[in-house]
Amino acid sequence: MALNEEDPSSILNAPKSDSRLPTAKKKRIYQESYDSCMKGEMDLSNTTIKKEDKSISENQIPPKPQNDAHFVMADMTPKYEAILSCGINGQHIALQACFCNSPHTELELRKSDSYKMYQCHEIATSFEDVRLDGVHIDLGDNFELKAQNSSPSLLLTIKIINKNNQKSVYEKSASSFGHIWVSDKILKN
Repeated sequence: MALNEEDPSSILNAPKSDSRLPTAKKKRIYQESYDSCMKGEMDLSNTTIKKEDKSISENQIPPKPQNDAHFVMADMTPKYEAILSCGINGQHIALQACFCNSPHTELELRKSDSYKMYQCHEIATSFEDVRLDGVHIDLGDNFELKAQNSSPSLLLTIKIINKNNQKSVYEKSASSFGHIWVSDKILKN
């Protein structure tokens, strides 16, 4: 395929290994094409888009929403994650160890409109995301979490992470029979 220096599309259709045009000329042609697009000088009336072997003309493409700010703001709503750990010297051992001593204590979790109280025997099997640093629970953006430690020697710790920026926004520990309560409302104040 021969390259035509006056036709920018000839570079786009050229094989990748074709280096017959000096780099400076390629850059100039690309820049001119970009400038033409930005100034609105290119005629795109006959442009078609191939999608799944169907030709879609430009006037059949659905219109872009006028206000993109709404969509961007929705993505920036804080989404939180809790990391619950039970251990000693900063090392997580097992979450149920902080709830299954005598007397047993519970973990209460409200996410949006759903509520669940986890008793000692449920804590070991109710949460799937168990890592070295503790049990990770996706909270969404509307939550309330209550816990009471029943271990005489282990520390119960709850850490809340803002998933948008991965920063810790809350951390509290409780020793024997200490309570921890956290809600999205206190994080927003």
